[in-house]
Amino acid sequence: MDVFIKSSQSSDISEAVKEVTDGLESPKLLFFFAPTTTFKEISESFNNKYPKCQIIGVSSHCVYKNDKVFINSLSVTAFLDDIDVAAGFIPEITRYPLKYSPDIEINLRKIPDYDKSNENIICLEYTTAYSYSEELVLQTLDTICSKYSIPIAGGTAGTNKTKKDFISYIYFQGQI
Repeated sequence: MDVFIKSSQSSDISEAVKEVTDGLESPKLLFFFAPTTTFKEISESFNNKYPKCQIIGVSSHCVYKNDKVFINSLSVTAFLDDIDVAAGFIPEITRYPLKYSPDIEINLRKIPDYDKSNENIICLEYTTAYSYSEELVLQTLDTICSKYSIPIAGGTAGTNKTKKDFISYIYFQGQI
């Protein structure tokens, strides 16, 4: 599996995107973590640059890299080959995400051999902060994934609470 990882501490959006995508061509899956203040512009940049790629973005105040923590930085992890991806968006996460279980099951079936082996499959979930929905989403995903022994990982989007920034974002396939 070929994985591409880069980060940028540049406050200039164009420069930061250029830094983290230098040498990145034709990713199959791209994750990015970006500050809330530049999140929308960065999302649009990735969407324009990689229109055929599955792109998932999560707002983050801190980026952890090796032995350092960077504040308000951009980080990218991209998978270039040897990966099958099925992704989706769960509406109504604060009310009743469980009713979208059939849609999640349909997405799971898009992954080859999803029902035969779990050693190479993982379910990632991200929710927005302050929606108080992470437990509901985890319960929904666990209801489905536990049948196949598929582990779940992920987390809640970050904010800069110290600056009274209580907004967080998740980006998926052109939507924030």
